[in-house]
Amino acid sequence: MKHFYTVSLLRGSTIGLYAPIWILALFHSGYNLFWLGMIGTIFEVMKLIFEIPSGAISDKLGVKFNLVTSFICLSLTWLLFPFASHFSILLLILLTWTLSESMFSGTFESWLSHTIPSQQFSQAMFNNTKVLILFIILISPLSGYLYQLNHTIPFVLAGITSIILTIYMLIFVKVAPIVQTHSEQSHESIQTIIKNAATVLFNNKRAFNIIIASFFFAFVIDTIDRYWQPYAQHIGLDTHVFGWITTIGGIVLLIVLHLFSKYDHHFNQLPEIYHTLITCVTIILILFLTIGKKLVAFISISLVTVMDDLMNTLINNALNQEMNRQTTSMATIFSLNGAFGAMGEILSGVLFGYVISQLGYQTTFMLCSAILMVPLMLYVKNIKLLSKR
Repeated sequence: MKHFYTVSLLRGSTIGLYAPIWILALFHSGYNLFWLGMIGTIFEVMKLIFEIPSGAISDKLGVKFNLVTSFICLSLTWLLFPFASHFSILLLILLTWTLSESMFSGTFESWLSHTIPSQQFSQAMFNNTKVLILFIILISPLSGYLYQLNHTIPFVLAGITSIILTIYMLIFVKVAPIVQTHSEQSHESIQTIIKNAATVLFNNKRAFNIIIASFFFAFVIDTIDRYWQPYAQHIGLDTHVFGWITTIGGIVLLIVLHLFSKYDHHFNQLPEIYHTLITCVTIILILFLTIGKKLVAFISISLVTVMDDLMNTLINNALNQEMNRQTTSMATIFSLNGAFGAMGEILSGVLFGYVISQLGYQTTFMLCSAILMVPLMLYVKNIKLLSKR
């Protein structure tokens, strides 16, 4: 497991450097709230284009190809980011970043899924996510201070950390090829792999409900992720506390993941109960944002911004639990789920970019809470479905 932990460690360090301040950096570069929404939409359109093929490419060409490509693109993204005030450079950054996200999305989970026994997958996922979050927690407080010192330092350091990750993956990690079943020959085209995986996924009622819920959950959480930094500045929070927002949220997430990994057997009996609980908590936290008080906003943002990471971990575990014995194309399955999330994020950028610029933060947050009722109902349907089984 050391290679998985090392990848999570280095990715966590990179995320900790840029996550708390990258939107604020764009805001300071002259992009207003509407343009922040449009930038997010462009990002998600690109991500959707690459998301599904990337999973099929991993299933055909191998996990290592995807991961090395992802980390090279990640390095380019953050080394170029200090020049994002030029729109043409920003478009190139969005391209390399979406390639990085798409090539990593589903591939890491597929690598893990095919390396360890199925019954150990959730435990391994929780442990790797804990390593990722731990290093986000450790690094995030530095990002706000480094940004105040010099606006380029956090992004250059993120680029250097990504280069180290690329070299490690390229030189030190050996990945065994995935063994195909008799019905899934290696000469299958990428289009065939996608078609077969989609057929299996859409014919499974539980899995279909999960990916539709992912669409709406991503639709809402992407809005919060996109606007919390300018909103925090709007209500008077200092820039140097932005890193602490990520850190506090990360600590809570780390504790929750530890509890899930400790009671792994109980959790896997009916995972959708926890999906429902997380959705309810997210609705309440977003409503708290409408109050506009600094302390309440600090706590709410800290927790809401990690709900996506927690939910993704749980959703990937549920999909692996449901689909692992039905197909070996798990990278494509995970990527299809990611594609539905990306579609939600595209709609979020288009709709809420307009709403927030016309109606303000409070109305936007109330709409977000209302929309989360859809995934809540889908998870309740899955609980009934699993109870019948």
